[in-house]
Amino acid sequence: AAGLDVGAYFFSNAITLEEAVEEADLLISKLEPYRQYITYPVVCDWEYLGGNKSRAYGVDAKIITDCIDAFCQRVEEAGYTPMVYFNDYCGYIKMDLSKLTQYQFWYARYASAPESIYDFQMWQYSSKGKVAGIGSDVDMNLCFVPWPGATRVPGIAPAPVPTPLGG
Repeated sequence: AAGLDVGAYFFSNAITLEEAVEEADLLISKLEPYRQYITYPVVCDWEYLGGNKSRAYGVDAKIITDCIDAFCQRVEEAGYTPMVYFNDYCGYIKMDLSKLTQYQFWYARYASAPESIYDFQMWQYSSKGKVAGIGSDVDMNLCFVPWPGATRVPGIAPAPVPTPLGG
């Protein structure tokens, strides 16, 4: 993993438990050859897109919450750390986060400081980040907790890369 800590997320729009489990199983099958490199959580990123044309339009928050729970349970059963990604609209309107607090949270709010009624372990604070070697904007995130097996510790800058001899 080139010295990077690695996790994964699945962009879900499941509206049945069966779909949620199928999605989790698909992601787990894709991750399995790389299990030794996964040091960060495996995330359910359920998002509501498309307004009244969305397949999730009108689906009750309880059903969405149950789908996310089923996804995360499956991820946990496979031996990974599950996490739920949410923004204000999805987290407070389309799902019931109070029923998902047994999982880690990754909160997306593009602001100078996050404001959430729930504790969260990661914060996505911008979609306009710049990273050397990447030609387009990238999402920017902060992690507030050390994950077991991770090489980076939050709040501690990584050691500088040594200069090769003769360089």
